[in-house]
Amino acid sequence: MIVLAGLKDHIGRLVHPSALGSSIEAARHRLFIATRISLSCLALALVPVFLATGGVPKWLDAILLAWMVLPLVAAAQVSNTGRLASGEALSAASWIGLAVTAALGHACGLGAACVVLVAVPIEALLMAAPWVATCAVAAAFSALTVLLCHAGLVGSAAPAFGRGDAVLIVFAAIHIASLVLCGRAIQRTRDDLARLDAQRYRVLSEAIGDLVLRFDRAGFVLAAGGASERSFGIPSRDLMGRGFFDRVHVGDRPAFLQAVSQAANGSDNITINLRFRIQALTAPNGDYAEPVFAWVEVRTRPFEDGNPLPSGPGDTAVVAAVRDITVRVQHEAEIERAKRDAEQANASKDRFIATVSHELRTPLNAIIGFAEMLASPTLSPQDPEKRREYAEIIGTSGQHLLAVVNSLLDLSKLDAGKFELCCEPFDIAELIHACCDMVGLKAEQNGILLRHDAENGLEPVIGDKRACKQIILNLLSNALKFTPAGGRVAVSARPDGNAVLVSVVDTGIGMVPRDLAKLGDPFFQVRGDYDRPYEGTGLGLSVVKGLVGLHGGSITVESAPGEGTRIAVRLPIDGRRAQPQRPPSAKIEVITRYPRSASAAPGLEPQKVQKIA
Repeated sequence: MIVLAGLKDHIGRLVHPSALGSSIEAARHRLFIATRISLSCLALALVPVFLATGGVPKWLDAILLAWMVLPLVAAAQVSNTGRLASGEALSAASWIGLAVTAALGHACGLGAACVVLVAVPIEALLMAAPWVATCAVAAAFSALTVLLCHAGLVGSAAPAFGRGDAVLIVFAAIHIASLVLCGRAIQRTRDDLARLDAQRYRVLSEAIGDLVLRFDRAGFVLAAGGASERSFGIPSRDLMGRGFFDRVHVGDRPAFLQAVSQAANGSDNITINLRFRIQALTAPNGDYAEPVFAWVEVRTRPFEDGNPLPSGPGDTAVVAAVRDITVRVQHEAEIERAKRDAEQANASKDRFIATVSHELRTPLNAIIGFAEMLASPTLSPQDPEKRREYAEIIGTSGQHLLAVVNSLLDLSKLDAGKFELCCEPFDIAELIHACCDMVGLKAEQNGILLRHDAENGLEPVIGDKRACKQIILNLLSNALKFTPAGGRVAVSARPDGNAVLVSVVDTGIGMVPRDLAKLGDPFFQVRGDYDRPYEGTGLGLSVVKGLVGLHGGSITVESAPGEGTRIAVRLPIDGRRAQPQRPPSAKIEVITRYPRSASAAPGLEPQKVQKIA
């Protein structure tokens, strides 16, 4: 054992330094040098035996010995230069030359020469350079053809089996056996490296907490290691083959295949983010399973194993590290959402300043101007009717200011969650009649037909009467404001299951779809410029949205340009049992209407609706 260990250590020192970078390459060089030295030494050891039994050698014997010692020259060449391909070419040439020389010189028969030539294709299977292997096999078959042709031309009987045949056959058999042992040794080295490599991947992936995958060029997983079950709750075996690809979100699969293709073609460090299905939530009725996706980061790079042979279709082409980044993506989304909310808040502040300054400045200018005129002895009109008109303007402007301030206060309470409902039973029909009486004068002055239609015998509503009154008044005020002279406004109430449906319909200017999508936003108005013909802060529907939300109700809006608007508020019969929405903001279902045809009967109901938001 000590002698074998010493020989192995000595052979290891003969390996050229250029081959020590790869374990497989070093094993090839070491086995090539060891077997060729051994065969050449065996040939040299036979010389004394041959001289003792055969006498003085002939020139043919010297040539045959030279061919048998040529592998020693190949081993020395590989040890000195590290060029395994040239050494393998010399080794193959020695066997072909030995077979041809022995057969043509009648040192052996054709059968023994063929046995020697058989060693060449077997040796070619272990050659590292494909072109050398191809040339060696082609040369062996050419030599065999030459020998067969020579035997056919000579036509002599085959010589008897002699000492030369035995030596060559034994020598070739020893070489073939050594080649088989070398092949098994190289395969064991490959297996050991594969196990060591797998262990390294497993330790590395467990240390960094990532899932490490090996892909072929088609994106199929060939090996999986790491924290797949710990990180994603998925066994590694479920990711093999198409397992990983099938779990990638359909929308992200093209990007994944592109990343694998680029990495397989040599692009380093390609990183992509994918949605990866980790589980499925089964519906209560079992009809379908809703997939649950996690965000993962996939870092790919080409796989290099030091193998000079080209990769086959099933060989590893790409290695990838997969990391769960769901928390990071959610955090970034929260930051982006907070940024967007801050921008919206800043925009709301700008709109608030612009709108409120306009709405407050105009009536204040009127109040101050007419008050100064009435207070001045020189400017005050002597006509009592004129003074009464100025006083009415001051009163109207003051009421407008009070309405603006009340709307701002109500909206502030709703946003802060400080608006408390005082629920009591009341008759919704009587409340609608009272609200119509309050705005009736304004409708008459604007030339608008106002009618109300509340069904008799409606069940009393339990809710905040003042808040419900404000809801109806705001809806009626908006309808009257945006309805031209000669138009109609109708308000109705009817039971709707365990709720009451209050509808306000007008034949006003209507709204376009892009305005419908912004309904309920504070300070939003259909026309937001300062020269708009309609006064108001744009807070009415926003306050309605909050008050309806506190009652647990909902809002539906239908409108079309020039076709009027219908707003339906659904209020629960008993607001105490309803779950108020937090934040207090009712859901608004927005529906756009198609214009009516000229032949359609006039009315306030839509012909066709389309849900857009």
